[in-house]
Amino acid sequence: TSISKGAFTTCKKRPNDKCPPWLVEANEIEHDKNKKTIYYKKAWLKIYDVPVVYFPYFFHPDPTVKRQSGFLIPQIGDSQNLGSSAYIPYFYVMSDKEDLTFKPRIFANNKISLQTEFRKVTNKTSHIFDISFTGGHDSYKNDKNDSRSHFFSNSIFNIDAPFFDVSNIEVQLQKTSNDTYLKLFDLESPLFGDSSESSGINSLNSFINLEAYNENLSFDTSIEAYEKLDSTNDERYEYILPSYNLTKNIITSESFNGSLLFSSSGSQRIFDTNKKESKIINDLLFQSDDKFFSSGVKNSYNILIKNVNTDGKNSTKYKNKLQSELLASLIAESSYPLLREGINFNSYLTPKIALRYSPNSMKNLKD
Repeated sequence: TSISKGAFTTCKKRPNDKCPPWLVEANEIEHDKNKKTIYYKKAWLKIYDVPVVYFPYFFHPDPTVKRQSGFLIPQIGDSQNLGSSAYIPYFYVMSDKEDLTFKPRIFANNKISLQTEFRKVTNKTSHIFDISFTGGHDSYKNDKNDSRSHFFSNSIFNIDAPFFDVSNIEVQLQKTSNDTYLKLFDLESPLFGDSSESSGINSLNSFINLEAYNENLSFDTSIEAYEKLDSTNDERYEYILPSYNLTKNIITSESFNGSLLFSSSGSQRIFDTNKKESKIINDLLFQSDDKFFSSGVKNSYNILIKNVNTDGKNSTKYKNKLQSELLASLIAESSYPLLREGINFNSYLTPKIALRYSPNSMKNLKD
């Protein structure tokens, strides 16, 4: 299909607007339905009827295409600090496993922010890298022609560890050269979402995480670093060195009339320069099978033995010495499941009564 002196936009008609927010106007437009591509000659990108960028030759995939190299739908923005801007992303397919999105943002004061998002996926790996650079920005701190940048990455590796059905290592790095850069320039990425002023990015999180599990055993451990962008240098960094979670099904047999589950979790948190909190919690849980009576009543009970170990340094939560406690609790529950079958839908009502008992003093372990 060929059109002479035509225009293209994906904006819907709105009764109060005389013109769409954006459109591409060209002397010649050609839509190749086989290649699913729209071509332009002597084209202008117009924002509210104002010519912004001229393209002697221009093309992009038509709206039916899911993955093909070409320009994506442009956007316009307006910031109280930076003024008006135009966002013109370009998507490039490098191979079946790799692609990138080049996302320049052009501001009315001739300032340009350059951002690139690279993705690669194979059978055993997945990578996302997001990088940006902006130069020539004058901030309220009088740092004239300041340059700012960020680097975010996330990689997942399938390591095929023995004795586990699934085992992965995930590595994430997050770094920015300026505390307000991501929010001020309204950058977007799958690694941090929308960084607009309404939501904002208040902290950066870098970590290495190992996760492995099979039918009866699951284990994950990580080391993490947090950087709080809205805090002073004394309270800016927080480290989790390390943390772990382990769950093991010890017994799951019908002859045992229940299951026996062991779980253990722990972490060491270092924050506010000289504060430290360490904990290890071990649980041994017996869960009985549900027992149904002819009346329809369902009974079950759980027995939990919990071992809590804590240590602190300058902490308001834990004492400055190693503490160990052994706790226990019993939970017995009876319920009477009811069902009312209807023509279009069913209704359920389940009255329950539970008895909970612990010989120990109460302790807040909700976290």
